[in-house]
Amino acid sequence: MIGRQWLTLTDDNGHPRLHDPADFVHIEISAALARGIPVIPVLVQNARIPRQQDLPDDLAELPYRNGIEIRGDPHFHSDMDLLIQRLKPLLVPVPAQPQPVSPTVPAIPAERFPPRLAQLGFIAQILRGQEVIVPPLCYVPAGPFLIGSDPTQDRAAYDREKPQRRVTLPAFQIARFPVTVAEYACFVRGGHAEPAHWQTQLQQLNHPVVNVSWRDAVAYAQWLAACTGQPWRLPSEAEWEKAARWDPASGHARIYPWGDQFDPNRSNTRESGIGTTTPVGSYAEGTRNGASPCGAQDMAGNVWEWTASAYADDYSKANIHAVDNSTERRVLRGGSGGADARDARAACRGLDGPDYSDGNYGFRLARAVPSS
Repeated sequence: MIGRQWLTLTDDNGHPRLHDPADFVHIEISAALARGIPVIPVLVQNARIPRQQDLPDDLAELPYRNGIEIRGDPHFHSDMDLLIQRLKPLLVPVPAQPQPVSPTVPAIPAERFPPRLAQLGFIAQILRGQEVIVPPLCYVPAGPFLIGSDPTQDRAAYDREKPQRRVTLPAFQIARFPVTVAEYACFVRGGHAEPAHWQTQLQQLNHPVVNVSWRDAVAYAQWLAACTGQPWRLPSEAEWEKAARWDPASGHARIYPWGDQFDPNRSNTRESGIGTTTPVGSYAEGTRNGASPCGAQDMAGNVWEWTASAYADDYSKANIHAVDNSTERRVLRGGSGGADARDARAACRGLDGPDYSDGNYGFRLARAVPSS
């Protein structure tokens, strides 16, 4: 229920309650949106649906839900009848559908679902007899952005990042973090082949999974989509780049997710001297925060991430959208712990064959914004 003070209510310390991730209303709406549970905003006191820019990232889908206004007399009964009619189809039992799991009680034991992942917003579920872990998402609004590099603004740009041009994309969601070992382990337990050095990877469940090929990444997305009934997929390279660098408030394409200057404290690259992957969320707080404008993390360094797009040397001729022909080389983005600052720039384009896997190769997921 949304009243006129819904956005402005504060706690005892004067902080907006809606932006508190521990607030129960925030938790309930965020969990429902992430898991595809129907949400119907009920508007009272002549309130209106809040604007997307006034909401926390994990509630950004709410304005895309059709609300029901409940007015006072003489309209109260007719408005309530309309709400009841909207609710009736959602209350019909559907035995074939998996039952939702309470977000406060993880469905997967702690030895397979580290508490740190729950703190970061991952949700553990058992769906269709399969253990799955659903990642937190960031909302990327529809509209144009500048893709590629302008060498007058970024002297480190490679030729394959040129020319810079304007591209328009529909709204989409992208995972806040790359796919972790814990998530991929559910896939392996479901019958998929283990990637290289799997037993070693299992000792670091909250690290990004590595040694996965493009085909492995696509297969994982398809498996998760089948388990959840949601359209999970790899992001196109245009979607990845927009999520990593485009600041819609300023209309600026950042060189790095956090800004135009490299900072070794905000990412895991060769300059950081770590030499291996770091847990997801390691650069999510305080002065080390390496978030992109939409709130995505680890988009510079840690692991190269597969995208759905085929590679072309000339960026103006590249098919920046998803391409199903799996014989073509695929675009990788983001750099890795073994790559330097130049390759960690948000516009940098790596490439490799779809069957090749490497200790620095991982991926993250995306999905379309659910319709209202």
